[in-house]
Amino acid sequence: FVELVKRQQGSLDNIITISSICPGVYPLKTFVRENEDKLLKDYWSAVADGKLPEGIRDTCSCCEHFVPVGADIVITIAGEKHTGKECKLFANTEKGAELLKEMDGETRESELETKGTETIRQLRQKNEEKIMADLEKKLSGLDGLVEMFSTCIGCHGCRSVCPICYCRLCEFDSPRSEYEAEKYETELRKRGGVRMPPDSIAFQIGRMIHIGLSCVSCGMCSDVCPADIPVASIFRKTGKAVQDVFEYIPGKDVEDKIPVTTFEEEELTSVED
Repeated sequence: FVELVKRQQGSLDNIITISSICPGVYPLKTFVRENEDKLLKDYWSAVADGKLPEGIRDTCSCCEHFVPVGADIVITIAGEKHTGKECKLFANTEKGAELLKEMDGETRESELETKGTETIRQLRQKNEEKIMADLEKKLSGLDGLVEMFSTCIGCHGCRSVCPICYCRLCEFDSPRSEYEAEKYETELRKRGGVRMPPDSIAFQIGRMIHIGLSCVSCGMCSDVCPADIPVASIFRKTGKAVQDVFEYIPGKDVEDKIPVTTFEEEELTSVED
């Protein structure tokens, strides 16, 4: 939502944001198909032991920015040993502090970042190295990318659940993207065949270009993909590469401007050299 506010597609006026130090979430398919009681038992056991719950989304297992420093109120979960016995609420802003005044509980001075959160961050960094290394082998050049998206059926489900895609009318749903019979015939004559559905590769690459800088790696795109394409991991890899160039962390601070909306005289000097 922070990224949408920056794009003037939302507002934080009259809103109090409440978030948590997140241990990660299971893919929807896992939660639907597996035994719910066992999943939750294993999940909270891992959290209490300072470990990563097994089977959570790939993007969750390698997320380094799981401490929501910009939220008005933060609920501590990951990095805490007694999650079932007590709950800590942090007031990060005046709005958050005002709300907490009305709640029962003991007030203490404390820090969001702890040894527990740092341990989890290190585990996730190791996971990211492995996941991205495996993905790198499959995404070797343009051919690898095309192969990875070759099973895309063009349902656009990834776009529908993406919290960053905000266009009222997507280019790929507009009349300009409609294929008429003559266009199919032309493609058949030129290439000897035509991909069905058409433009599914262009759709994925177009989304990468459009939202790469603001992608927060939530993982929902992979959750809904009927072809089981690791869309979220691919977008994390490409998005993070661009974000690192601009030293930009999406979703962290509403005051951080999206790089493509600003101009700096001294930037990308390493590219120029």
